[in-house]
Amino acid sequence: MGRLRGAAGADLGAGLGVPRPALNPAVEWLQRRRGIRRRAAAAAVIYVGAIAALVGFAFLIIPPAVDQVRGLADATPHYVHDLTAGRGPLGFLQRDYHVVDRVRDALHGGGTAKLAGGAGTVVSITKGVLTAIVAVVTIAFMTFFMIVEGPTWADRFSACSPRRRSRAGEPWAGGSIRR
Repeated sequence: MGRLRGAAGADLGAGLGVPRPALNPAVEWLQRRRGIRRRAAAAAVIYVGAIAALVGFAFLIIPPAVDQVRGLADATPHYVHDLTAGRGPLGFLQRDYHVVDRVRDALHGGGTAKLAGGAGTVVSITKGVLTAIVAVVTIAFMTFFMIVEGPTWADRFSACSPRRRSRAGEPWAGGSIRR
């Protein structure tokens, strides 16, 4: 189909769906080279492949991250003990800023209500995670439909736009301007 160009020469294909231009060449290749006639079937194959690649990437990244977090959780009591004693990599916090003493004062002086305020943070984080999940699902569905229907929409859009200008000062080629 080629690229859609506006009057200013801006590439309008990118505005029709960011993921579509990335996956569309693979869909067209499947249709041309592998004989998959239906665009929806070719898009489904490519889409499942892209999701499989993302899942494979997650399997490569998530286990080491979990191990690192687990190691940090296991080492936390040792870090706290070193912190309270003023030694180790975090010992400077106690020596220079007296962090442990300030936390103890806050806990004994009714500071538990302040510390319990962290529940609001947990709720905010939970809302953020749920919003991200809904956004990912929405983007996934929109991407699939843009892969399937995007070229048709682009063709319809280009059919509505003027193809070329005639000589300077004259009306658009292919029609006249009504006044």
